[in-house]
Amino acid sequence: MTKASILELLEADRSNRRFREQTGTAVKRTDGFYIRYYKDSDGGVRTKVTERLCDLSVTDAKKRKLLQRSHMSAINNAHHAALRSEAPTPALTVGAFWETTYLPWVKANKRFSTVRGYEYDWRLYVKAELATRQIDTFTTVDACELLDHFAAVKKLNRKSLAHVKSLCSGIFTVAVRKGIMKFNPWREAKSVRVRPSEPRIEYTPEETISIINAIQRTDAKLFFALCAVMGMRPSEAAAVKW
Repeated sequence: MTKASILELLEADRSNRRFREQTGTAVKRTDGFYIRYYKDSDGGVRTKVTERLCDLSVTDAKKRKLLQRSHMSAINNAHHAALRSEAPTPALTVGAFWETTYLPWVKANKRFSTVRGYEYDWRLYVKAELATRQIDTFTTVDACELLDHFAAVKKLNRKSLAHVKSLCSGIFTVAVRKGIMKFNPWREAKSVRVRPSEPRIEYTPEETISIINAIQRTDAKLFFALCAVMGMRPSEAAAVKW
């Protein structure tokens, strides 16, 4: 049997298989909660897969259920695309799109510092609010309400809010390019509750010399002097060690 005939058989088998949306099964282990589901290989062999879902600190059953649904949405969409099924496309959450599509795209096309900043903002601000939301039903009104929430409840200043909006807009821009959405709901989103950034405190030359004299270790003196002379931001100072 030739390679071409084998490929034709695999293609015919794929087209005959019916798409079944999975919900997965959550199980508790000593180091966290895990989710089990079935995965089909290219040869059509179905195997059981177990992946980590969240830490044991997530005690709210409803939140774990939302995380489970978000995790499985990526699995179901990938399986739906692989089968080229004519069944309705399963719901895709923002968290699943971030993990399977946007983050790999950022790592392949952006600088390391940009990837690190996006991952930090996602983990600290965006994930808890957007990971379980269905991506194609998110609207500009939702985006405005979320920005107001970040400003009023999370107390984000103007600069931090701009970083979060840039991240979210980038996620939905790629979703538009992939045909998941028709327009980017973050394009016209604005917050009416924005607090200005706090002014930076600059040491005077006299204060800088006094601090250097008070530091005991020589390497610490040099490090502080470098930061003071160059006017480094905290992120830049953290990169000096690296």
